[in-house]
Amino acid sequence: MAHENAPGVRESISYGIPTFKLERNLVHFGARGRYVSLYPLSSGVDAFRERLREFKLGRGTVQFPQDRPIPCGLIAEIVRSRVQQESDREIK
Repeated sequence: MAHENAPGVRESISYGIPTFKLERNLVHFGARGRYVSLYPLSSGVDAFRERLREFKLGRGTVQFPQDRPIPCGLIAEIVRSRVQQESDREIK
């Protein structure tokens, strides 16, 4: 999903978890216990806070329960948003 929504993204391990990077960390992800977690940084969570209200949120983290379908479309939007945030940051 990250490759389709973030052209040029690279896969790596950062902070001990799978990470997608452009120039900097874009999103991290992982699974533990009953959740699949997406770490789109606090800016990624803040931009979608209203749409993520049904999920457990932390600062920069969204936890999706493994017993429910993963909202792939929403995750794709978050990834695209993070790409735009990073692009805007480079322009400044």
